[in-house]
Amino acid sequence: TATENTQTKNDSEDNVNQAPRSASWKLINSGQDGFSANIPDGWKALNIMDSNWITVRSAENTVYQEGVPAEVTELEGFGTDGLARFNLIRFDDANFRFLDGDEQNLGEFSAKNAKGTKYYKQYPQEVGEGIGPLPGQKTYTYEFVIGDSTTFVTYNQQKDESDILIIVEEMIATLTIN
Repeated sequence: TATENTQTKNDSEDNVNQAPRSASWKLINSGQDGFSANIPDGWKALNIMDSNWITVRSAENTVYQEGVPAEVTELEGFGTDGLARFNLIRFDDANFRFLDGDEQNLGEFSAKNAKGTKYYKQYPQEVGEGIGPLPGQKTYTYEFVIGDSTTFVTYNQQKDESDILIIVEEMIATLTIN
């Protein structure tokens, strides 16, 4: 009916005019100003100040909590062999490869000021021992090559963790690569 069509149109217009939830998230710049991004509410991230690297080490630090600003700890240096839940990192080398080469190319994906490529890989239920992916792990990697630099976003989901891909992709939409 005409009334239902008008209401649907008004609802659509409201959604178009409404700012995305990521607009209120905490804006941070990487340690060497290689990029900036809005970090989701509730997240607990590390900003490695002597590089262009923001990392979230575990799933409990990526719980979205609307209205609770992200906690970002600045560190002068950081080293780890462990697997992170989320990484945003820039290398000043356009030829640097963060990928194994056997990921599935899911096509183009956009950051705020760059177009890149989205990749996906699911690891087998049985993997080798030691440092590396866990059985059944899903990894999403986003690669942005601009000039002489490459920026990667990685999101790792273990088989028993909640899926936060929508929030990760909302965050990537705020990513400005300098």
